[in-house]
Amino acid sequence: MTMPLRSSKSPFLCSGLMAWLCVLVSVPLSAQPQAPEPGPEESHPTIEYEKQVKTLLRERCFACHGPLRQEASLRLDTLESILAGGDSGPAIVPNEPMQ
Repeated sequence: MTMPLRSSKSPFLCSGLMAWLCVLVSVPLSAQPQAPEPGPEESHPTIEYEKQVKTLLRERCFACHGPLRQEASLRLDTLESILAGGDSGPAIVPNEPMQ
């Protein structure tokens, strides 16, 4: 029996989305003032949290990790709850995209 690759309950889908979330959060957000970078080759793209990150979380994660339901005690609808994490610890670690 083969399992579908894109199941809404797939732990691999959640893991992949969390990896993208880590990458997006590690990039400076447009709401946070940043010191100018020394050169264009070292610049980072600007990520708009409300438009890009929260929209992705709302579409892909809130059904299981939102305000109404929290699998593994993980809630992803506020920054505080993302940093607090769930049963296995923080969902992200700021400035540490690989953790």
